[in-house]
Amino acid sequence: DTWINIEQTGEFVVNITNEETKEAMNLSATEFAHGVNEFEWAGVTPVPSTVVRVPRVAEAPIAFECKLQQIVVVSDQPGGGAAVFGEVQAIHVRDDVYADGRILLEALRPIGRLAGATYAHINATFEIPRVPPPQP
Repeated sequence: DTWINIEQTGEFVVNITNEETKEAMNLSATEFAHGVNEFEWAGVTPVPSTVVRVPRVAEAPIAFECKLQQIVVVSDQPGGGAAVFGEVQAIHVRDDVYADGRILLEALRPIGRLAGATYAHINATFEIPRVPPPQP
């Protein structure tokens, strides 16, 4: 229903997943029959968003409220999927993962989906100095 809902409403919320919410995220990734309440199935709490009409996940440490810009179909074959692009309208960040204008990676402990059932821990940062542009 997610893709259909995004197309119909033109809105969506990106909820950042971490160690605390990964099991609920996995449950919500199930291919449900139309009309199944994924919030209930995954055991998470829907809360009203501030700008878009669709709810966000209360337990998510970070949530981005978005308006749809474009859906690009990668492939219509099984596993092909689509890339959904949106313009962020509002951002919600839990106090415990943010300080001094920065996200606290060690507190957030985000995970990212790579493909299929494969995920990655995002647990380190590094800096690369910017290279000055070449002189004409």
